[in-house]
Parts: sequence; C-alpha cells; structure tokens
Amino acid sequence: PTILQSLHRGVGPQTTVDRIDELGSDDKLELVSKVVHFFRPEMGFHLVAHSEAPAGAGISGSSALAIALIGALNRLVGNRFDPRKFITLAANIETTVIKVPAGFQDYYPAFYGSTSCVHFRADGIEREHLPIDEDELERRFVICYTGEPRHSGINNWDSFKRHIDGDRELFAIFEKIRDAAVEMRAALLANDWRAVAETMRAAYPNRKRLAPGITTPQMDLLVEKALANGAEAAKICGAGGGGCIAFLCDPKRKPDVERALAAEEGAEVLDWKVSREGLIVRED
Repeated sequence: PTILQSLHRGVGPQTTVDRIDELGSDDKLELVSKVVHFFRPEMGFHLVAHSEAPAGAGISGSSALAIALIGALNRLVGNRFDPRKFITLAANIETTVIKVPAGFQDYYPAFYGSTSCVHFRADGIEREHLPIDEDELERRFVICYTGEPRHSGINNWDSFKRHIDGDRELFAIFEKIRDAAVEMRAALLANDWRAVAETMRAAYPNRKRLAPGITTPQMDLLVEKALANGAEAAKICGAGGGGCIAFLCDPKRKPDVERALAAEEGAEVLDWKVSREGLIVRED
C-alpha cells in the first residue's frame, strides 16, 4: 500500500491506497496524489509532507511542496526526468489541481533557493541569481500571516481573463508592475535600501488595482498598523485576498513592527529565513 500524509505544523489529512490508479481521483491530498499518480512508482512507500508555514499563507507553499515531491519521487523511480524538467512538471500538475493556468515564477525559488530574478522572454524563461546580501534581507523584512487563508487561483484567473479580453487598464497595470520588478532588481544589486522602499511603496497601489479583493479589511488594518510603527513599505504576498504581507523595515525598527503586528488578533509574525540551497534530495 501507498500512504500519503500532508502536515501543516503537525496536523493534516492522510490517504492510504492499494493501487496507484486510485490517486487520480483523490481529493483529500489532491496535489500530493496527482504528483504520485504521475510518477506511478511500482513499490509501496510512506510519504509524509511537512510544512512550517500556515495553510493558505500565499508564500508559494504549494509550489515548494510540488518541487520537493517531484525531486523525491523522481529519485525513487530511478531519475526518470532531467531536473531541468521539474519546474514544467510542477506547473502542469498543479494546473490540473487548481483548474486554472498556473504561473511559473513560484517554482524557481523552491528549485534554486537563494535570491533570483526571473526573466520571461519570447524564447523561454531564464533564472538569474542575484548576488546580494541575504543576511540583510532577513534583517529588514517582517513577514506576517494575516490569519486569513487565500485561494490564489481566483485573483490570478480573473486577471488572466481580463488580459485575454484586451483590458487596456490591466495592460497598463501590468506594465507598471513589470517596471517595478526591473527597478527592484537594480536597487537590490546596488544595495540601495532607500530605492527598495520607494519601489515597494510605488508598486503597492498597482497591485491593489489588479482585482477586487486583493486586500481585505484585516490586511488593510495590518498595513496601517505596521506603517504607523516604523515599517517603510508593504508587499502583498502571492495573489492576495488573505495570506501573508511582507514589510520592509529599518533593522532598528523591526522589533517595533513585529510587536505591533503580533498584538493584532489573528495575525502571526512568521519566523522565516532565506533558503540558500533550494531543492535537496537526500537518501538516508
């Protein structure tokens, strides 16, 4: 038998099946089941997926899970696929789970680790490693879970449809978000934290204009509270509508921001670190 279990902070559902074909229609652990169903290993095994992040945090947890599963299962079945295929596999499988097209950007941090700039070009996607001081990133950013899980497929699909329909307002917003990414790359490479803050502040209203529900009353309250207690800028994580918010702070004011956010009901300041290595597959 194959036993699948997914844990968020030690609790979560479990599925046990005797035949791999049964996983194709499993809906309790749909992402895990569909990845296992794709690889179709011929031996029984016990799979446990563990995450320290809250469910629905909007910080690419499902993408990290998909990459980790693909890496482990690919090793289990004898390295059937070249690792360069992992990101495409993850996006295609997750698309069948969320039932709308998945983006590609979230899989690159999970696969490569460290800090990246992802270039979307006509001839393909290129990942550029950014050689910046990642200790400084950790000193300056607070990541707060709002207490409200979100469903990324909803906001993303609404924007996708508007783009297909030729919404000129949406095109203009996308161009500003693109320009902000270019400016952020330059600011980080220059170690210019004033420019990082300015770029984040300018980009925040454009993200809110993308779709209704990008922020919630709880998120607006947390942003207001953080800015009043020393945060320099805010960034909605993922598609918004709940999940997490990242706050840029002067390191000296970071404790003040963390205390103010932690005092709000439902909010949780996450203990986070930059993953320097990305996907690692070990055999015990």
